[in-house]
Amino acid sequence: MAMTPVKGDRVVNPLDNLTLDHILQTIRHRESGGNYTALNRTASASGAYQYIDGTWRSKAAGVPGASQYPRAYQAPKAIQDAVAKANVIGILASTGNHLAGVPVFWYYPAAWNNESLMNAVPRPDAGNRLTVRAYAEGWIKILQYLGQDQNQVECSESSTMQGSWLEDSLTLSPAQWTF
Repeated sequence: MAMTPVKGDRVVNPLDNLTLDHILQTIRHRESGGNYTALNRTASASGAYQYIDGTWRSKAAGVPGASQYPRAYQAPKAIQDAVAKANVIGILASTGNHLAGVPVFWYYPAAWNNESLMNAVPRPDAGNRLTVRAYAEGWIKILQYLGQDQNQVECSESSTMQGSWLEDSLTLSPAQWTF
């Protein structure tokens, strides 16, 4: 049974105080543990957000100063953050502000419009071990933890989201994209 965080008799939504910074922290935590110089041992992914080299070059082209760095790990923190921020805003815009689109697009974009791919492990030869669904569910749990007010909400490790991770409650308004 899923547990809903409560404060007294008030149900607390851990996404109420969500900011774009929480989303970026979640990606960094999930992808590299926050290591801006991380290098993947089995693929070209690098940096805090673990951009594959081709994706990095494509996304960096739209951010001033970023294209001078051929690989993500070579870019300073501010540039990596700016590229990731622009990428997340683009993902939210393309999914109708659906927060669940962020981890799916980050891990395996083709799964967003193909439910059968949600239970696939994309590119296990590149070191991936999680299905798209498992990656996204774990990502959302990290985001919930980062987005909650630690003074108001105490969740046990066994707490889970109620219902599907694609719930409508995971839709953000554009006002929540900035901080």
